[in-house]
Amino acid sequence: MALSEPQRAVATSKKRFRTAIFGRRSGKTTLAIREMLRFASKPNQTVWYVSPSYRMSKEIVSDRLRKMLTDLRWLVKYNESELTAYLKNGSIITLKGSENFDSLRGRAINFLVLDEVADIKPAAFYEVLRPSLADTQGECLLLGTPKGKSNWSYDLFNMPAIDPNWGSWQTTTLEGGFVAPEEIEEAKNLLDARTFEAEFNASFISSGNKIFYNFDRDRNVVPWTQPVPKILYLGQDFNYSPNTCVIGVNTGNGIHIIDEIKLMTSNTN
Repeated sequence: MALSEPQRAVATSKKRFRTAIFGRRSGKTTLAIREMLRFASKPNQTVWYVSPSYRMSKEIVSDRLRKMLTDLRWLVKYNESELTAYLKNGSIITLKGSENFDSLRGRAINFLVLDEVADIKPAAFYEVLRPSLADTQGECLLLGTPKGKSNWSYDLFNMPAIDPNWGSWQTTTLEGGFVAPEEIEEAKNLLDARTFEAEFNASFISSGNKIFYNFDRDRNVVPWTQPVPKILYLGQDFNYSPNTCVIGVNTGNGIHIIDEIKLMTSNTN
């Protein structure tokens, strides 16, 4: 299985715990499958792939993994309901979801992949899956796109600073080499800056805990200079004090708020 340079850097590392933060469509799934096959090629290994949900594991990995194992002629049986592949050398590859992570307890694991790790609860790794690697001295590959510096994936990315068993890599979508530059440029024009930086540049951008993280007063607060249309859009909060409402018009690609109403000690009527 051919690898890009960023993928190869991760795959050839001797670190026991590897955190790879990649932009979208940078080859995370290919890297995950390649590494699972590498470890499963040894006899009697238990290899797990865990994503945020069982459905995600099935849709993203299951068919590709089964096809590769079939092409390699390694496969004895594939249990579709359990998403488990039984190999001729006694190794087992199982795909899991982390929704009910307590159900993942009890099995010794030789190699573990956590995909979209930012969307997995930290307790799933620290309390359940990490202990499963202890007696086997198993290895772990943690993959994903960033969700800001407050997400635990940022802590994982910085683990090499305090633990020599850890390594981390950061790769943009452009560096991944699987998406044409013009497609990335189009995405940059369509997305707000924060989303583009996180999803395509694999940057740990903090939203500052703001709901409207992309709001900029200098850029977004502008007067409405067109005639008021016949249709107005009202955003109402039926509170007691204050009772509030925003009034907007449809611009064709968004809503422009042209006024607000604020009533103290009021009610719905």
